[in-house]
Parts: sequence; structure tokens; C-alpha cells
Amino acid sequence: MPINNNLPAAWDERSISAQLMTMQAQPQILTTYISALKQRFILNVEDRTAQARTRFLRTHIEQLELGKQYATLSHDLRAMESEQENRLLRLALEKRELEARAQQAETLDGLRLQKERLTFEVEIAELKAKKKSIQNPSGTDSKLTADQQRRLNRLEIEEKLRELDYLEEEAIRKARSEEERVRIQNMYVDRRDDLHEQLSKYLV
Repeated sequence: MPINNNLPAAWDERSISAQLMTMQAQPQILTTYISALKQRFILNVEDRTAQARTRFLRTHIEQLELGKQYATLSHDLRAMESEQENRLLRLALEKRELEARAQQAETLDGLRLQKERLTFEVEIAELKAKKKSIQNPSGTDSKLTADQQRRLNRLEIEEKLRELDYLEEEAIRKARSEEERVRIQNMYVDRRDDLHEQLSKYLV
């Protein structure tokens, strides 16, 4: 088709502007040309690019000053431009909402982890206090049962694992390269494996 032959291989504003000028006295051909441009260069591209290209076409159509015969075409381009802007606004809003949700989830996770750590610390402190009272008796008859001692050992190892995870996460966050990140992870593997091996003795 002649219109397709006139379309540039890539979006070229200078070439398109020249074509619009040559077609300004031929409303039907110009309308078909604009439609072909929209199909090839606007409808299948990213919204910001589509918006810029739509604005370019609308501005050129309005500059032709051809009166009512192109009013509908100009109106359609304005409507497209408005819809593209609305999509960009919706995307920006969705992005802000997702970021807010992620921030809220991160805060809640941090508080939940802090609560768990404090709970473990209280349990450990209580059991340690009871163990100390056995090692330094003051006339009271109290001692840890085998199950309590096993629980104390397990809690202490779990606390060490939590602390190890925290230290590793901080070190990885500060890593300046992928190579350094891998080296840090490898460094913590043996320490974590050793603690898991110790922990397995108190899980039976």
C-alpha cells in the first residue's frame, strides 16, 4: 500500500513532519497515514515513549491549521495522550503503594524478629540464673532438670545462629562486589554448619 511505503523504517520526526506537510491537503490520506503511524510506532511501545510521539503528532496536526476537517483527528490524538498520561499516573500510584507495603512488611518483620530475640533472651537469662544458683547454692534446693539443661543449650545455640545470620546479612549488605559477597557467604558456611551440628544434638 502507498501509505505503508511512505512510513519510515524507524521513528523519524523530521521525515514524518515532511510527510504530514505533503499530505495536509488530502484529509483521507493524512488520516490513514496517522493511523498507520499509531499502529507501528505508538501502540506497541512503552507509555512514556508513546506519549511523546502522540504529542508530536497532535502538535503537528494542530499546526497545519486546516480547520474542522482535522478536528476529529486532533481530538483522537488528545484522547490517546490523556489515556497514556492516566496510565503513567496509575503506574506511579501502584509503585508507591507497593513500596509502602514493602516498607510496612519490612518494619513488621523487624519488630517480629526483635520480639522473638527478646523472648529467647529472657528464656536464656532465666535458665542461666537458675543454673548459676545451682553452681553457687545459697541454701535453696533448686537445679536444672536434664530437659531444662537441654533446652538451655538449644536456646543458646539458636541465639548464636540468629546472631550469625544478622552479622552475615550486615556484611553482605556492605559488600562492594559480587566476589566479595560470595567470599563472605563462604566464610560463614563452616561456622553455621558447626552450630547446626551442635544444635542437632539437642533436638532429639
